Amino acid sequence: MIESEADDETQKENNRLKEKVARLEAEKEIAARELEHAAAAPEPAVVVPNKLTADEIEELYSQAGAFFEEGKYREAKEKMTQAYVAFGLLKEQDSYDRVRYLRRLCKISNKLQENDQTIAYAIEVAIHAVKDADRAFAYGLLGSAYENKGEYEKAIEYNEKCLAIYKKTLGPEHFSVAITYVNIGLVYKNKGEYDKAIGYYEKALTIFLKSLGADHPLVATTYVSIGAAYSNKGEYDKAIEYYEKALAIQLKTLGPNHPDVGITYNNIGVCYSNKGAKTKALAYLQKAKGIYLKKLGPNHPSTKNVQSWIDKL
Repeated sequence: MIESEADDETQKENNRLKEKVARLEAEKEIAARELEHAAAAPEPAVVVPNKLTADEIEELYSQAGAFFEEGKYREAKEKMTQAYVAFGLLKEQDSYDRVRYLRRLCKISNKLQENDQTIAYAIEVAIHAVKDADRAFAYGLLGSAYENKGEYEKAIEYNEKCLAIYKKTLGPEHFSVAITYVNIGLVYKNKGEYDKAIGYYEKALTIFLKSLGADHPLVATTYVSIGAAYSNKGEYDKAIEYYEKALAIQLKTLGPNHPDVGITYNNIGVCYSNKGAKTKALAYLQKAKGIYLKKLGPNHPSTKNVQSWIDKL
């Protein structure tokens, strides 16, 4: 019995070592493959007035977070870059703090669609990761940045790596797994591979319905995504079916005059227009136009777009 337990512990230790080696090899692979992006996207010089304390760096981090939540991404980037430069001057640099700061820089760069900089920061997150969630975050942001760059194969590759970690650490029905399914579906949609996109969207939908309920806005958003994929395939009846499901939830949760409701009216109207059902198309497009005029104004691109569809009828 003692020998058996010892054997079990030896096996567990061997497995832990194998996992560690695999992570190190993955980090080397990322660093080697993406080095040109890190080299091509240097941060502009940041002036830090004086050497800052850890508490002062944390204050800059908090300020950056506040700006980020307000959608002021340029201001957030300035504060966060100052914080990270100052962090680099500390004699003792906590590994957890390093990753925390890098993750925020990564998110800010992604919002600004500074794709090469996002890639550079995500590589750093992966290299310095202190837990699996950090690696999943890095892979997800790499996927997003490559999608923005139109490099869809790399986007899928990194999103799949992110998905594998989430499935292993959180379980196959976790919210983060569903979000990653959506992200992969979006890449396939942008590639024009609509059936694959629909497959991933449906996997996400199954999880959302089970965990969030049938009337959650994310369920509506996923119905819209599925509808858009069918519309792109030219299967307008299927597209309308999913758009109508989304509309029912949106009317219930957002109210009749929300811009998202307008978008769904517009989508249904366009499908009917493409089917040649002009009367139905006009009815939905007019509803969309009414919301856009009220909420967005006559000069908004969405208002002008719906008017162009009405003019074609």
